[in-house]
Amino acid sequence: MSTFFHYNQNICLYLFINLIYPHSMFSLNEHLSKLKIEETSKLKLSRKRILECPMCIFEYNNLEELDLSYNKLVCIPDAIGNLKKLRKLNLQENLLLSVPENLSSLSELQSLNLSNSKFCSIPKTICN
Repeated sequence: MSTFFHYNQNICLYLFINLIYPHSMFSLNEHLSKLKIEETSKLKLSRKRILECPMCIFEYNNLEELDLSYNKLVCIPDAIGNLKKLRKLNLQENLLLSVPENLSSLSELQSLNLSNSKFCSIPKTICN
């Protein structure tokens, strides 16, 4: 019963973030912190007009897919290196000026979308 409750709670929060948040004054950090960290493997926060990454994202140790596309992010914190299970990272269509070099430490990363960002170069460690 408790697994079902957590599953429903995460779905409700997902719906809130994706349907209501863009038009509300609620704190995204506050609502993300309600997700069950150990049970969250996918997080889609595209098109939310996010200016900076909510730091609580980097506590999601089991996160495998993170979509922050179509926001207004200028940088990605070094804490991205904490997401050791991350397989897909979508940062498309942001205002990124740089990406942290420790992205290369994400050994499970299979897909990285950086298209249509503002940076001039990608660290060599990421290209290898």
